[in-house]
Amino acid sequence: ISYLNAEEFADLKREIFTHQLYYFETNSPSPVIIDAGAHLGLATLYFKNLYPQAQILAFEPNPLLFPLLEKNIAQNHLENVTLIQAALSKHNDKSTFYYDATPWQWLSTGSLTQNAWNGKQKTLPVSVQSVRLDQYLSQYPQIDLLKLDIEGAEGAVLLSIRDYLPKIKEIIFEFHPTGNQKLAELLSFLTKKGFICTLTDRQGKKMKVYHYQELVIIHAQQK
Repeated sequence: ISYLNAEEFADLKREIFTHQLYYFETNSPSPVIIDAGAHLGLATLYFKNLYPQAQILAFEPNPLLFPLLEKNIAQNHLENVTLIQAALSKHNDKSTFYYDATPWQWLSTGSLTQNAWNGKQKTLPVSVQSVRLDQYLSQYPQIDLLKLDIEGAEGAVLLSIRDYLPKIKEIIFEFHPTGNQKLAELLSFLTKKGFICTLTDRQGKKMKVYHYQELVIIHAQQK
């Protein structure tokens, strides 16, 4: 795996491969998986380890990361993986994307929100392409997993694909409590759309109590 930040790489590897935050089960030998916020491709590698015949559509807007994503997919000889250099949004347009400008270069926190989802990080802007997810979902009869790690845009994206949610069997996403989205409202929306939702922390442990400003992983499965 090629990466820029060893500490960040180790943190993500631990979440994805040790705690298995994105583990899911399917009877399909070649499940269709959307990996939004693909970063270096660790989640895509994890999915390919689970299901070698999976068809994966991976989105990553950050121009500093996308070449590394391409390299990691190529040097691991992964097939049936389509990479798209774009941010998911409500619109097909150019958007301003903000990435970490601190010496740590923690690029997994890149966001369409300035100063990161919590407003506490110094960021730099760059223009990126943004796309609507529904135009890609329409190409498939069924989506086995939609994985979202898009730093505060998850609510807007899920609302933008409301008509396509019946064809998605499972959603796993990291919820970022911003001023534009509230967890209770998003959970209510998904429940009304037929999903059963469970909350875990970033170590994969089920949560009994949620505290505002806490990152939480939502597992939403169709009933």
